[in-house]
Amino acid sequence: MIALVLAMDLNGAIGKNGAMPWPVIPYDLKYFKELTLCHYIIMGRKTYDSIGGPLIDRLNIVVSKSGNVEMHRRVGKKLKDIGPITMVVDSLDKAIAMCSPRSTSFIIGGKTLYDEYWTKADQIFLTRVKETYEDCDTFMPDVDEALYRVKSIKTMYRRPWKFEYPDIDIIIYDRIPEVDKRPYVYPEHFIYLNGRVQPRTFQCPPR
Repeated sequence: MIALVLAMDLNGAIGKNGAMPWPVIPYDLKYFKELTLCHYIIMGRKTYDSIGGPLIDRLNIVVSKSGNVEMHRRVGKKLKDIGPITMVVDSLDKAIAMCSPRSTSFIIGGKTLYDEYWTKADQIFLTRVKETYEDCDTFMPDVDEALYRVKSIKTMYRRPWKFEYPDIDIIIYDRIPEVDKRPYVYPEHFIYLNGRVQPRTFQCPPR
């Protein structure tokens, strides 16, 4: 299963000068960690550099056409930390091919990778930051409701003693299966004919 994880403000902005337009939100960061822990995470080279290296207890795959990625290593603070594992590939398709189909693989940025799977991902985990930010230079469109349905919405409010952090909605979208996209046919649209259930538009053969 392929899932996208991203945050955007009310105008669809996701980036400003290579970073997030808003300060790091602790409760969103905790949610992101719990969501992606012990899974594959796929990111572009710029995203990899912006977070300062691989994330611990996750299998990090970096997509870089040039392959010029400076490897970092983070040392876990606890003995249970397995340390970061990083692989570099030159395309998103190759990154996905490296992931186990039995596990959810998360695409965590940037925009180029999001665009490639914006209408093909199985799930979208969207953090909607309930503010607007100026001078942003990277945007994403709204989720296509013809392709995805809302599975759940959870609102997390700013703490009264920490006004610098905005309220957020954590929205999970599931891709609508192809069978659910067909028009619903009501029972009265069928007729029992010659021992079989047939559409009412069925034309009887001439006798």
